[in-house]
Amino acid sequence: MNYLVKTEGLRKQFGQVPAVERADIELRAGRVHGVIGKNGAGKSVLMNMISGVTSPSGGRLLVGASTIENDKWDPRAAQDAGIALIPQEPPRLPFLTVEDYLFLGDRSSYRLGTINGSYRSRKLREIDEALGLRVHRNDQMVSLPIEVQQMLAFGKAVYLEQARVILLDEITASLSKVRREALLRELRDLGNERAFVLISHRISEVMSTCDVVTVMRDGESVKTIETAETSEAGLAQEIVGSQVLDTESVHSERQAGEELLAIRSAEKSLFSVRRSEVVGLAGLDGSGKEEAIEAAAGLKRRNGMNAFLPGKGNALVRSSRHAAASGVAYLPKKREEFATVQGMTVLENMVLPVAGRHSRPRGLWMHSVLRPLVDPLIESLHVHPARPDAQITSLSGGNRQKVMIGRLRLMEPNVYVLSEPTRGVDIGTKPLILETIRGELAEKSGVLMTSEAEEELVDYCDRIVVFYQGEIVKEVHRGDPDFSVDGIYRLSQGVEA
Repeated sequence: MNYLVKTEGLRKQFGQVPAVERADIELRAGRVHGVIGKNGAGKSVLMNMISGVTSPSGGRLLVGASTIENDKWDPRAAQDAGIALIPQEPPRLPFLTVEDYLFLGDRSSYRLGTINGSYRSRKLREIDEALGLRVHRNDQMVSLPIEVQQMLAFGKAVYLEQARVILLDEITASLSKVRREALLRELRDLGNERAFVLISHRISEVMSTCDVVTVMRDGESVKTIETAETSEAGLAQEIVGSQVLDTESVHSERQAGEELLAIRSAEKSLFSVRRSEVVGLAGLDGSGKEEAIEAAAGLKRRNGMNAFLPGKGNALVRSSRHAAASGVAYLPKKREEFATVQGMTVLENMVLPVAGRHSRPRGLWMHSVLRPLVDPLIESLHVHPARPDAQITSLSGGNRQKVMIGRLRLMEPNVYVLSEPTRGVDIGTKPLILETIRGELAEKSGVLMTSEAEEELVDYCDRIVVFYQGEIVKEVHRGDPDFSVDGIYRLSQGVEA
């Protein structure tokens, strides 16, 4: 027995819906084990079963030499067994300080029934220095950036709980490039006596960090392979299976129409968005692209950027409400926090902005009218499961994003403002979302979007505005010499040929 955790035919069913039908995986000390697959493949559900968040419906879970009783497995039992889960979205803990969060459930931080202050201070300092976080014990968790919250969760698992099996569920999607690279180095340095599981949608990240990778497809673990024995192209093929993506029509040229939205500073005009074109914003975190997106959406204006509506007498976009009323639809980067409404169905989430047009005098929604609006979108966007009455929380991250795209399409705006629309979305779903943006969204409207992947901007945008240190360094058009992944990356780094 040379594994720390092993699953044999593990499965999970929610009601009549199977989430994981068969998962076989071995987690061994000294290895970083990648898990990759499309959204809805069952990756997060498998992690939740291993960590005790949800109990398996069948199959076997073995921890060391012990076979776990499925109905008695819970987070406390998993923690006692040395298993820690760090989910993609950190839990909302508005009333906890950094110290409260780190030592929540830590029985070793008490001595004779009282808080051991010196122990806590020493451990907090150890985590802070090891991960370079620069946090203070009384900082409110809710006030910290998501990437700092994620790194604190990692520090808690490694340095306080001393977990031997640490499950990282897509947390690199929330991290800046610097933090992401630092975390991946930590996995290699700390891996001698531990097993790390890295769920990631970045194939290059899995190939460069993991020793072995398990591919999941449609609720099953279809293949486990040493990364040294495959390639990025080979791994991508395993993920999508026999799926064939038709992208030729996406890149057809269109004639841009009239100017719909203009972003200006106090001194000058910065850039604009025209009908039937996709404009991308590129740049590192903190470069100014997010401020431009916020200005376009009518959110808090920073760095002197403002949005104007040329078709409406160059009116200033005063607020998010004014932007929406003026035909600007916004998709925020943090969909779970600012877009999806927990406790509502797919249909209710999708029709939320337009439901008022189809309600009775007392405010009751006319579902007989709403269903014909939603059903074609669910089909064209390939939302899975394809059920309008499904709870939004039962969908994977990528499928929730499809619902959000459907919501924007129902609004029929003049301009779509999309902040990282493929964030946290798997390799199989990304092309569908990007094709929808380039196709249906930009057919009669203008699109302004950001992406952390230069490849997406180059493949799907007509123009790319590149930011560096708060300034626009260049606007490049399709066909220009710098309209390439290498060119955009170079400009984003402040290096020009």
